[in-house]
Amino acid sequence: MPRVVVVMPAFNEEKFIGKSLGSIISQSVRPYLVIVCDNGSTDNTPSIARKVLSKSGIDYSIVNVRRHPEFGKFNINVVYHRCALESLREVSDFVATIEADTILKHDYFEKVIRALNNDEGLGIASGRIIAFSGYEIVVDSFPLPGSYVGLPGSARVYRYGCWRELNTKFGMLRLPAWDTDHVALAVALGWRVAKIHDAIAYTRPDRPFRGFYRGVVDAMHGLPYWWATYKAFTKRDPNYLIGYLKCRLTNCGNHVPPILKALYGESAKNVFLKILSLPPKMLFRLNNA
Repeated sequence: MPRVVVVMPAFNEEKFIGKSLGSIISQSVRPYLVIVCDNGSTDNTPSIARKVLSKSGIDYSIVNVRRHPEFGKFNINVVYHRCALESLREVSDFVATIEADTILKHDYFEKVIRALNNDEGLGIASGRIIAFSGYEIVVDSFPLPGSYVGLPGSARVYRYGCWRELNTKFGMLRLPAWDTDHVALAVALGWRVAKIHDAIAYTRPDRPFRGFYRGVVDAMHGLPYWWATYKAFTKRDPNYLIGYLKCRLTNCGNHVPPILKALYGESAKNVFLKILSLPPKMLFRLNNA
């Protein structure tokens, strides 16, 4: 049986975490360790997690991670950073990142791990993530070309070697958008990524960065001023531009790995060339890059 470590960030998830953990401990391929990193929940999230896991027969730890209100949405990086440190204390075969509002079908790990076992170069794999309302959550592959698949971060399985390499070379605290950045960096390091279509998980609707925080993230990635102007204009989102400019003026992206900025910069150039090749009436349709 493969050695699987599950890491789960959580913040005020008392409504879902019991069901999420229940789906993990009932997997046909069970993990040998579950690490819940609680980010200062003010509800019953930690106690529910402890109650479910204490009856599972699986080793577990519940780690308290201080919440920084001034970090806003970027608290998720702090939580995943701590989860990564805890997971690397153990040598495993695979590390799964499962969010506390995500519920796996009973054979999810089995199907994803089978694909990983069949391809030693496959570093990250995810199944299809379906919103509770019924539609599949599809993630843009940017900054990778459209020939690559976007992988939601809510139910991934990493080969341990890939997880270790990413987290030792590029700590979570240095990544503006850890889930997207992990895929881009893994490919840059020579790993492959894949979506396993017969592995299914369910979650709440995707809640990507938008507005101010989206602008900050794009500035941290080093995307150029023309990009920010274009996105703010086509999205009719002045808050995006405010976030972008505030970050650029304060150099808030200095900690981001240069290789990551280079990846985003090259992708922005490709988008720009694509825009230039479009007839005028189609220019404003390119809003999902």
